[in-house]
Amino acid sequence: APCGPPPAPGAAAADPAPAWAVRKAQSILDADPPLEDDAGLVAALKDIEPFYLSNRPEDRRRLPGLLERATLTHAEALLAAFGSAHASLSSASSDVAAINADIARISARLADARLGASEVVAQTRALRGRLAEARRRA
Repeated sequence: APCGPPPAPGAAAADPAPAWAVRKAQSILDADPPLEDDAGLVAALKDIEPFYLSNRPEDRRRLPGLLERATLTHAEALLAAFGSAHASLSSASSDVAAINADIARISARLADARLGASEVVAQTRALRGRLAEARRRA
């Protein structure tokens, strides 16, 4: 097939497309499932749509830079979100540590109260025993 510039829009092509190109185009068009039903592909095309408005050479040269800037912007936003999440988790961690310290203090006070209560119960039993013994003697 002769090489040369493509035919002008609207003009009939001088040579038909090569058979391999026709087969490849037909296999893409006959994709199972259809490409329109591929949610990932549709989402990716919608994401790139604002950057790729036309197929001019200067637009194609600009595209990598635009995509890199958009990627950098997304990465910075993700980094900021992770920083915020880290700060929130650090705050929650310090709150949990403070609650844990409070629980430890309360547990110690409760143990002291139980010990004091058991001593009072023991003394009460001893006094009741003495009182009962004194009453028997009397």
